[in-house]
Amino acid sequence: MATDYGVDDVVAAADMPRPADVLVFEIFDAAVFNEGLTTTLDDALANLVKRDAPSVVPAATTLGAFAQLPLTERLSVVLRGENLTGERIVTRNQGGSIDLGTPTTVWGGIRLTL
Repeated sequence: MATDYGVDDVVAAADMPRPADVLVFEIFDAAVFNEGLTTTLDDALANLVKRDAPSVVPAATTLGAFAQLPLTERLSVVLRGENLTGERIVTRNQGGSIDLGTPTTVWGGIRLTL
């Protein structure tokens, strides 16, 4: 009988007889840092898989930046950049069909506090 687990419902010690041999995941956003991905992966690697489990996709180290520059008490300029070093980020490799993550991206905007 299949059980529909939510992310917060899985307790490794109780639901898994032993750590998994491999961790497979999908990034649902084009941005690596959205959806709590790094926190989720860190937790899964620390608690759900064997210490020597292979990585399905290669590791990637990126550089991101965020700046908020106040113009007035309620108005600010906001700048954000992802993958500023141009790292190649593989988010899926299925039989040679490869999806790549975020290229170098820079955003700018205005923030108004109400």
